[in-house]
Amino acid sequence: MSFGLIQLMEKSQVAQVSSRVQHLLQPFSPHLEASFSAWKDPFDPIHNTNGYINFAVAENKLSVDLLLEKLKHCRDIPGSVLGYDDMRGSEPFRKQIANLLETYFFHRSVDADGIFCCAGAGCALDLLFNCLLEEGDGVLLPAPYYPGFIHDIEGRARCKPVIVEPTGNHFRFQLADLDKKLSECHQSGQPVKALLLCSPNNPLGFVFSREELENIVSWTRQNGLQLIVDEIYGLSVFSKSSKMVSIGSVLEHLGNDVHFVWSFSKDFCMSGLRAGVIYSENMEIRNALRFLPYFCGVSGDTQFALTKVLSDSEFVQSFIRENTNRLYETYRVHCDCLDKMGIPYVPSEAGFFIWMDCNKYMSSRTFENERAIWQSLFEKAKVVVTPGEVCQSTQPGWFRCCFSAASPEAAKVAWNRVEQVMSSLSVSKNDPESTRM
Repeated sequence: MSFGLIQLMEKSQVAQVSSRVQHLLQPFSPHLEASFSAWKDPFDPIHNTNGYINFAVAENKLSVDLLLEKLKHCRDIPGSVLGYDDMRGSEPFRKQIANLLETYFFHRSVDADGIFCCAGAGCALDLLFNCLLEEGDGVLLPAPYYPGFIHDIEGRARCKPVIVEPTGNHFRFQLADLDKKLSECHQSGQPVKALLLCSPNNPLGFVFSREELENIVSWTRQNGLQLIVDEIYGLSVFSKSSKMVSIGSVLEHLGNDVHFVWSFSKDFCMSGLRAGVIYSENMEIRNALRFLPYFCGVSGDTQFALTKVLSDSEFVQSFIRENTNRLYETYRVHCDCLDKMGIPYVPSEAGFFIWMDCNKYMSSRTFENERAIWQSLFEKAKVVVTPGEVCQSTQPGWFRCCFSAASPEAAKVAWNRVEQVMSSLSVSKNDPESTRM
């Protein structure tokens, strides 16, 4: 092959990738690679007792059996499902979602015309960022946060995450923290156009109160910002003393500047079916969203099956009750193990997560030491958790554990392994009072 032909081939290969995706040409992070390894070699109590136990992926495996049994009776699809339908979601599907929101979230009437369905909550956020913001606009994102939000913000919309460091107890942010970050952005010339909230929160497991949401809405409106509220864990409130407070129940009307996101992935254990929801009362956004789901719609057979699931109100009610009971019971198993090991954690009331403090095992409080502990857990204990650094934790030594990703029996095995590995690590001499518990 001639040198000239080789040069032409190299130029051709470079030209195949547009400038729009150059920022995506990077390897996966180590914690994602660890999850991929865990999927290839999963723990099984009978067939693979030395396999990985993965607490890093936000999935609920605890109630899959209930959904599988129900879905068996929801797959008698009619021929009409094989054809085109409304790209934002079929009318029966959107009406059933509206009913779900009315019953469990908003507690008021919901206009099905304001519902737009797409391939997951991440897709829903991507669509909203593309509709509401210009490239380079900032999105306020309180830390610690779900790491996937960064890709949702940056991936296609090319917006900029603006991280808000919390100063409250249990890593809760205050309005003063938002003021400080917004002021810094004004001084630096970074435009900020939106605030993204996750309630119930990932990774902290709390639910925003009515008063907190009212104050946040007041703050965003005073500052001319869009508010996007991701309530993907809204039906997974397992604490007996807590209740879900939806942004749709706080506001009689969302108006043009508040937008709601939800998905079947978490509350219905269906992350593989890719069915997310946007609800907006902004008419311009509605008009734009009539066209955009063409690129990321929910398949007809999935819509048909989920419509049948939602239409069985007795099943939905019983499923939510049983699922939250299982979440609570499994959460307590993890907490008991952590208590036995003397590992502090932030109390959780909803979602799938425990935010735990492993500083007692760190010789010095640095993110380098945090990475070393994470590596030991992955390689020696074969247990995968999410390092706090990935969630932009303001303090080293914290980890996110997704307790719903494995059975209670697997959890006990995992924490026995962790205890054996941790016992060999140096105990930190840091003052425990400095961890803001």
